[in-house]
Formats: sequence, structure tokens, C-alpha cells
Amino acid sequence: MASVTTRDYRGWQVVNLETPQLRVDVAPGKGGDLTSVVHLATGVELLWQTRWGLLVVRRDDPVVEGLVALR
Repeated sequence: MASVTTRDYRGWQVVNLETPQLRVDVAPGKGGDLTSVVHLATGVELLWQTRWGLLVVRRDDPVVEGLVALR
């Protein structure tokens, strides 16, 4: 059975989609970026991950303020 949950991570809304085989994290506020794909049977992360991960949203950033205004 599939499940869908949401959470905030570093200021971004992240949607978690999970089936018995895979767990996928999507950041809709970043244009639907996939931030994680994990094969659950092995625990292997299938996407390359940067050391710093998903960057923190700076609310005082003019670009971010413009994106928030578009919502």
C-alpha cells in the first residue's frame, strides 16, 4: 500500500511518497525536485547527495520573497 505524507525540512515543504519498494521525497517549492529516492529492501539511496543537502530557505532573500508572492 502506498502512503503520502508531508513535512517541513530546512524551510521547504517535502512530500514523502512511499511504497513497499521505494521511498521518494519531492520538494514542490523547488519545482518538483526529487531530493531522495531510497530502495527500502536494501536501504540504498539511489540519488547522488551533496554533502550540504537541501539548502536552507532564507526568507529575507529577494528571490525567495518573489517566489512566495507567486503562490
